[in-house]
Amino acid sequence: MPADGPSRPLKIAALQTYNIQKLPKIQKQVTIYGGGAFVVSKTTKHPDEAYKAATWFNTSDYSQVELLGASAIPSRRSIMEEVLANDIPENNKLFMDTENAKPVEAPPQYSEISLIVEKYIKAIFTNEMGIDDGLAAADQEVNAALSR
Repeated sequence: MPADGPSRPLKIAALQTYNIQKLPKIQKQVTIYGGGAFVVSKTTKHPDEAYKAATWFNTSDYSQVELLGASAIPSRRSIMEEVLANDIPENNKLFMDTENAKPVEAPPQYSEISLIVEKYIKAIFTNEMGIDDGLAAADQEVNAALSR
């Protein structure tokens, strides 16, 4: 790893052992995957600075290890191997099997919808709203976001 990157490998939160398994299926075995990136809005008032920041976040070892490695699958195999270190299970080929994978179908409003869902799930789990009211409010906001 470059000198400017983290000096320690990430640890999987207090797990001593783990393994990999395909997700349950209903009719067909499909693993849905997605990716993430730091992007620049076309309406930004600081395009040069935003471009530089997005480029660094998208390509640096920091983004791959610190941001993605802790909560998502890194986009580079080399970083995944570093994050998992020597603890990769023997059946790791299952993890990298893309024969049954397809990209997540996400609308352009995905980020906004994600925040809406998170807001109402939190309100339901903390008893700020009842389940029916929370889901109805989320449905209304999600549909409004999708119509834009």
